[in-house]
Amino acid sequence: MFIESFKYITTDCKPEFRRLGYLHESIALEARYRRLHDVWNGHVQQCQDLIRLAVEQCEQQRKVVVLGSGLLAEIPLEFLSERFDSVVLVDVVHLKSVRKWLVEFDNIELVEADISGLSSVLLQLNKHSKALPTPEPFIPSMDDTVDLIVSANLLSQIYVGPLNFAVSRTRLSDEVFIEWCQMIINAHMQSLIDSGRRVCLITDHLHEEKNRNGDTIKSEDVLFGVKLPDSAWHWEWQLAPLGEISRNFSVSADVTGFINFPLPMY
Repeated sequence: MFIESFKYITTDCKPEFRRLGYLHESIALEARYRRLHDVWNGHVQQCQDLIRLAVEQCEQQRKVVVLGSGLLAEIPLEFLSERFDSVVLVDVVHLKSVRKWLVEFDNIELVEADISGLSSVLLQLNKHSKALPTPEPFIPSMDDTVDLIVSANLLSQIYVGPLNFAVSRTRLSDEVFIEWCQMIINAHMQSLIDSGRRVCLITDHLHEEKNRNGDTIKSEDVLFGVKLPDSAWHWEWQLAPLGEISRNFSVSADVTGFINFPLPMY
């Protein structure tokens, strides 16, 4: 706990992202990944392999923009740096461990941005707010040299921070919050399609709690009913083994990947 608190105090982060809880969540995720490194390894390798496959399909390899770069666990960073002239890593927070690792690369750029476009307006919410802000998604560092965009396990997370903050500040109904989450998810997918570039999208979409016998006792659609196109790539991610959240159940996620979203194959 002391280490995490020290990181929170000493990590560079935009004030609005700190107020919205993004820094705290990033630090907590880093601690969780260290605990579950071996358990998550299969998912990590699947992500990296899919990104490599998407790269191989690019006619040119000038610039790649990675959205939701996070801890870089799922990102084959050395591979991207070798293949592309420029690699842009985009997330709301880049922790010290990430920045330290990137010192050895000379063609990687870090961009700190909220690609939902919601952060500044979220801070204006209060108990008197009658509606939630409309997402205005964008993709940083876009120019004519971008040949690949990677959305890395972001789709099911892009609404989480805004939702938690909005729930704590407003008195709106569950139906309003669900519709808003759907809007944020759809807006991100549409921004990827509108980019006109090859897109590698990876996302979990269904979480399942399983008892000690491996029987599913609860399922949760983390995309709130938003449908994905058919895909050729699927796998299971062991999010939380027995004992991580509860001694009575584990949590797994169904993951879908695309190397040319929204097309199912190539």
